[in-house]
Amino acid sequence: MNSWQAKRALVHFLLWEQRRTLAMTEFRYADVFAVTKAMFTEEIEVKVDKGDLRRELEVVSWALGIGPEKAFAPNKRIKHQRNMEAVGKREVQRNSFSMVWPKFEDVPNRFYFAVTSELEDLGRRGVRDTPYGLIVLTQTEEGPPEKKRIRVEMVKSAENLHKNKTLPDSLVHHMRKVCLENLTLMEKL
Repeated sequence: MNSWQAKRALVHFLLWEQRRTLAMTEFRYADVFAVTKAMFTEEIEVKVDKGDLRRELEVVSWALGIGPEKAFAPNKRIKHQRNMEAVGKREVQRNSFSMVWPKFEDVPNRFYFAVTSELEDLGRRGVRDTPYGLIVLTQTEEGPPEKKRIRVEMVKSAENLHKNKTLPDSLVHHMRKVCLENLTLMEKL
C-alpha cells in the first residue's frame, strides 16, 4: 500500500468509524489531521517505509531526551520537541526552533503514527514509552491496488498532549482547508 491509499483509509476511518467532525490530509505538517466533536485535534503521521519510520522514531527518542541528537529535518525536530514540551516529557526549550510555533495551537491534543502491518513491530517498539498512539493498516483483499480494502486498527491509544480545545480561528482555517481539498477534487473530475 502506498501513503495515498493509507491516508484515504484513515480519513474514511476517522469520519465514519470514529465519528470525527473533520478529517483531512496534508494539513500543515500533518499527513492526516482530525477534529473531534469535543473540538480536540489529532495528528496522524503515516509511515509506509521502514527507513522513514525508523528516522522519525529517532527524532521522537531525541525529543524525549533518550536518543542522540542528529541532523534531523527541522520540521520533524520542531514537531516532536513541541509535542513533548506540551505533555511535560521535555523541558521547554527557548531556542530558534521552539520559538517558531505557538505553545499549543499547532500541537495536536493527540498524536498517532499509522503504519502498515509489516511495520507494526517497529511501530509498537517506537511508541512504547511515549505519549503517542499507534494505528495499524492492513490490506485485506487481493486484486489490483485500487480495489484492495484496508483495515484500520488503533492498537495503542494516544495520551493527551494537552487539554486545550482548538481555537475558533483555527477551526475556520481547518474548514477552509477541507473546502480547498473538495475544490481540487472537483477540478480533477
